[in-house]
Amino acid sequence: MMTMTNQENNVTVGSRSLPLYPLVIVFLGLLNTILILTAIVIGIYCGKVSEESAPHQITAQGLIIEVKQLQMMHTEAVQAQKKAKQSLEKEISIHQQLKIQLEQNRTIIDSVQRQLEELHVARATLKNNSSDILKSCGRCQSGWLLFNTSCYFYSKSASNPLKNWQDSRADCITRGADLAVINNVEEQINLFEYLPKLDPNIRQWWSTQAGFWIGLTDIQSEGQWVWVNNVTLQDQGYWISGEPNNHGNEPGTFDGSYKKLIHQEDISGDELTLYSNQEQEQVSMSMGRPESSLNHYKRLTVSLAVLAVILLAVDIGLGVYYGKFTYGQGTIMDISAEVAKLQAAYDAVIWNRNEVLKQLALEMKEQQLTKWEIEHHKSKSINYNKLSDQMQMEISALKSHIPLIKEGCRHCLPGWTFMNSVCYFFPFSDAFSRKTWQEARQFCTNQGGDLAVIDSREKHMAITELIIHYQNPSLYISQSGFWIGLRDIEEEGIWKWLDGTRLTEGYWNDGEPNDQANEDCAATYPRKNPFKSWNDAPCNHILKWICQMAPKSAG
Repeated sequence: MMTMTNQENNVTVGSRSLPLYPLVIVFLGLLNTILILTAIVIGIYCGKVSEESAPHQITAQGLIIEVKQLQMMHTEAVQAQKKAKQSLEKEISIHQQLKIQLEQNRTIIDSVQRQLEELHVARATLKNNSSDILKSCGRCQSGWLLFNTSCYFYSKSASNPLKNWQDSRADCITRGADLAVINNVEEQINLFEYLPKLDPNIRQWWSTQAGFWIGLTDIQSEGQWVWVNNVTLQDQGYWISGEPNNHGNEPGTFDGSYKKLIHQEDISGDELTLYSNQEQEQVSMSMGRPESSLNHYKRLTVSLAVLAVILLAVDIGLGVYYGKFTYGQGTIMDISAEVAKLQAAYDAVIWNRNEVLKQLALEMKEQQLTKWEIEHHKSKSINYNKLSDQMQMEISALKSHIPLIKEGCRHCLPGWTFMNSVCYFFPFSDAFSRKTWQEARQFCTNQGGDLAVIDSREKHMAITELIIHYQNPSLYISQSGFWIGLRDIEEEGIWKWLDGTRLTEGYWNDGEPNDQANEDCAATYPRKNPFKSWNDAPCNHILKWICQMAPKSAG
């Protein structure tokens, strides 16, 4: 503890009396030194900070701009991601519909393919029937079929009820034949493959009414099988497994009824309690200085005090200045952190958007493949439908033509067709090459006939219907015509049939006949409108043709 004496301008410390102002001056000098040093240190730091202030200000401005840009970019990226997701969902939905359509098309294609297979079988059967009829035409009786050199009769009609073996043989005998004798494997295969084509209702062999009697029996001696022509069965035959077994006494006279076949030959901070336990000294002060010296000390004291105040103010100002800069640096760090967050969020959104865009591109690629496959199936379906229509036309033509061929076998030469009491020959087969009008006529005359004279509506309609059925859609209409026995070679515009009669009613196409390039011969074409089916054409043009001749008497 310090005490002061009442002597003017002195201070006593223990036994010593010291002047007051010099002490104050020393204190103020030290204070000012400290303040100067402090100002220097702060100034140095402020200098360093001021050197960096401009870049920091620029950096802060740039970061603020970058923040705004990132915010805008983030918003745009989010919108783009949302739009991409919407597009992806939309395309997925469209693709699902396309897949459903594709499956429907596949089902249709499968159905058409099955239909085509059935049509193939039906057409092949009809062609075989037609071929067999043509082969036997003129060799066998009506209703009989020719295999190799023998005629066969198949009793499948309602007028031929099922019979036992003996009655079936008797029926054959009345027809001038006998039950079939199968002499070789070729004949067996022919009958085995052909009979189901004749009757699709033929059942399994174990069905009571499934079999066909043939001319083989062991009625004379059990186990010794003899053909009706008295020839003993020499080989093992073509028995079903386990047969013959004589089950139920089956010598060939079984009373059951059968059809018959016969033949002719995949943390505290520490509280700083500053207690300085110092010895207390009594201090007394006294002043005994001359007045001039005292005034000098006063002025010096006041100057130092003023200087201290100034330095303190400077230090405070520098501190405030320095604090502002350090605060700015903290702000920059905060903004930088915000920029980093925004950048990370933006990058994440961009990545997600890009992933969605990849999925969208993949979906579009797969969708395009599906579209192409649908187009392929549509094209395939169109082709199949065209083929189906063509085959149905062929089948229809065969169905309508076969009866005419059969009748032609009775009244005409083999291969000719009987219609409207006239025999006609149509060279539908590719085996017959196209000919000029004169060559076609020569062919007909070589067969005993001539080119067709179509002098009635009935004949024209029947012929047109038949050639439409056999029309080849791959050919141009100009190549699809058939020469007929009509021309105006004697006098242009006067059309006459080969028998000399003048044409009274024609079935010309619009603008025909026009005699372009010296067209003096007539041909009929397979047009949908039968009343516009004739054209005139150059006689040296090559076409198919139609022959006709009078029928022979039915036999």
